[in-house]
Order: sequence, then C-alpha cells, then structure tokens
Amino acid sequence: MQPTLNRFFALWAFLLPVTSFLIVPSVPGTTPGLMLGLASIPFVLFLYLGPQYRSRAYLAEKGFFFRDLLGFCLLFGGLTAAAQLSLALAVDGGASISFEKLTLVSDEDWRTYLFRSSMFTQSLYLFAAVALAVFVKNYYRPSWNRYILYGALVLCLYGIYEFVYFLLFHENGDFVTNRVFKGGSENNPLTGSGSLFQTMSFFGIDMMRIKSLTGEPSMYSFTVLPLWIYAIHLRKTFVHLLLLASLLLTFSTTAFIGILLYLALRVVFFKLRDRYLLSALVVFLFASPFALGYLQPVYEAVLGNKSDTDSGLLRQTLMERHLDFFGQLPLFNQLFGVGFGYVRSADLWSTFLCNVGIVGVALFTLLFLVPILKLKNDYENVGIKCALIVIYATAMIAVAEFSYLTTWLFAGMAYARMRTAENRLPAAARPDRRARLGKRIPAGNGG
Repeated sequence: MQPTLNRFFALWAFLLPVTSFLIVPSVPGTTPGLMLGLASIPFVLFLYLGPQYRSRAYLAEKGFFFRDLLGFCLLFGGLTAAAQLSLALAVDGGASISFEKLTLVSDEDWRTYLFRSSMFTQSLYLFAAVALAVFVKNYYRPSWNRYILYGALVLCLYGIYEFVYFLLFHENGDFVTNRVFKGGSENNPLTGSGSLFQTMSFFGIDMMRIKSLTGEPSMYSFTVLPLWIYAIHLRKTFVHLLLLASLLLTFSTTAFIGILLYLALRVVFFKLRDRYLLSALVVFLFASPFALGYLQPVYEAVLGNKSDTDSGLLRQTLMERHLDFFGQLPLFNQLFGVGFGYVRSADLWSTFLCNVGIVGVALFTLLFLVPILKLKNDYENVGIKCALIVIYATAMIAVAEFSYLTTWLFAGMAYARMRTAENRLPAAARPDRRARLGKRIPAGNGG
C-alpha cells in the first residue's frame, strides 16, 4: 500500500502550493490541493478495502487516518455548536452584536447571524486542509521530502519566469491563474482578482513583485518561507538559495519578517557558533559600507513608512475594527467566537478571535506548540520547529489564511516525526496502542 500512497502524495506535493488556479473556475475553493485533500479520504478508504488489508489487526494498527479525522470532526463540531448556541442566546437576549462594520466572507445581509453560508464553505476548506495534515502524520516517509522540494521548485521557477517576462516585455506573463474573488459584504475591500499583479520601481527599473501561483507576494512569502527553511535543514543548498532569492524578489514585509525571525531562531537553537549566522554577519559587515546607498531604497520600499501606505493603513484599520468587535462580545462568544468562517480580517489573530474565540485560538496554538516542545533538537527537527514558528508568527500578524496547505503540511510532518520517535522508544516506555484501542491485538499480526 505504501507505494500507492507515495504516488498519491507526489502528485499532491506538486500541486498543494498552488492557490490561484481553480479546477472549476466558477466554484471558489476548488484549488488542486484542497480537492486532493477531499479525495484523499475515499482514496485511503478504497485502499483499506483491498483484500490484503482487511484483517482487524492491520486496520487497528494502520487505520489511525480515520480515527484522527473523526477526532477533528467531533472537536470542531463541538466548538462550532458552542459558538452558534452562544450567539443565538446572545441575540435573543438583546445583546448588541452587529456585523455591519466587519469584513464578512459571504454575501448574506449582515443581519444574518446564524448558519451563514461561509461557515459551511470555510469549514469544508479547513477539513480538506486538515486531511492533508492527517494524511502526512500517518503515512509520511522521508522519501517524500524530494516531492515537497519539487513542488517548491516548480512554484519558485514559475514566479521567476513571471519576473523575467515582465522585465523583458513589461506585461504580466501569468497564463495559468484563473481565480477571481466575487466579493463578500459591501464594505469588504479584500475582493476582486485572485491574482494581485504588483510592480515597483527599483533604481529606475520597473520590477514585478514575485507572486507565482499563490495570488499575491505576501501569500507567496507565507507559502515559501517554511519550504525555504526546510530546504536549509535538508542541506539542499541550490534549492534553498533559489527559494531565498525568490523571497527577496517579492519585496514583501512578510518575507523579510520571516527571514529575520528564522535567523533569530538560529541564534536560539545554535547560539553564535552557527556558520550561517557567522557568514551572514561577515557579509553584512564587509558589504554594508559599500551597499548603504542601495539598501536605503530597499528599506523604504519594503519596510519603511509601512503604516503610511494604503496597504499598511488597511491592515491596521481591519485589525483594530475586528479586535474592537471582539472586545464588545458577550463572554461566551469571546470564548467560542461567533462562527467559523464568518469574518476575515487582515491577520489570523483578529480573524480567529472573532470566529472561534479564545478557545479556538488556544487549540490552534497548541497544535503548533506541542511538537515544538516535544521534538528532539536534531538538525531536521529544528528546521520543522523553525518552520512552524515562522508560519504561526507571520500568520498571526500579517496573513489571514488558515487553509494554505504548507501550514498543514508542516503540522503533519511534525506529528509524523513525533510518532516515529515514539515508535523508536523501548517497548516498556512506549504508549500501549492496544489499550487505547480497547481491543486485544495478537502480537505479530500488525501487517
């Protein structure tokens, strides 16, 4: 069965970073990665129905894919029910809750409080993304790393192609993107084309900010940052240098924050003995006197006066508006939110607080925190830890996306490595899976 799973993941890894292309252009959310996430469930079920995998012992030992998905559904369903119930009680009790000023995902009137359509569509996207994490957690093999890097390279090379095409012809060379956002509420400024074509002038040269097939430069940065970090920790020099170059060419605040955060994390994990940090420090000290005149325009374009730009003001306004809404909610809605997928701010922090409340944010944080604390600090594990920290930090402060699949890919890999480490423990120290299953499984019949 494993070779079949390997082939399925190879296709998935190639397509999972792509978000600006839809299989059905008229249906939002039909990205190849999310569709494969939904397809993975009947695919795995079909494999388990094969005669060679029907033994009770094999299914008990290997069927944790469905157990994990069921656990997620029960937990998520309980949180959603708590949010809807508390919202209904608050509205019936006369609480002053108004969605009028919020950035709503769906196009119903803002006076529609319960069971908004976006709750169902966004939940489906989340379910598809979680399916990836569960699939990777249960079936990951180190040989999959090359598929992950192949997918990253294809995304990167397409972005570089767009960049060079614009330099040569001064027009957008993207021929793949077909995604269009049709809009939400009247005051939703985050709608329109699914691919944001942006240029900037750098020393008198008009350049395109790399976005590739992710829709916009910040989304490309959010997608590629963990892949770049992991390529470093797999010691794939060419790949990580190419990914780094593409990140710099996004001229995105998200990219630069992620890069600086990763360098800071290397100090935490490796102290000042780290050769990457020492090399970067030497290059900076020698080059800075000569490059100061060139660095100033870069700083101004990427980081300087960010709060004074339209983008910076919009992000700040959206965050303040949604945090103010959260602060005025009744207690139970502060705990459980108003409903998953209801609103979309410019950052995941205020988005999640409004949608899933303090409890939801705490559970999402634990998803990242557990492997960060439990994984041992070998070089590859440190790469996964750094990737998780960078994903979490950049999402919370700058990116409002929960269903971008690199997030769930690395979450799944982290838990897969935890599972592998657990299986390597001596038998006396290993958690008893038979006891957890509540069934007696004969030794030696695990497949």
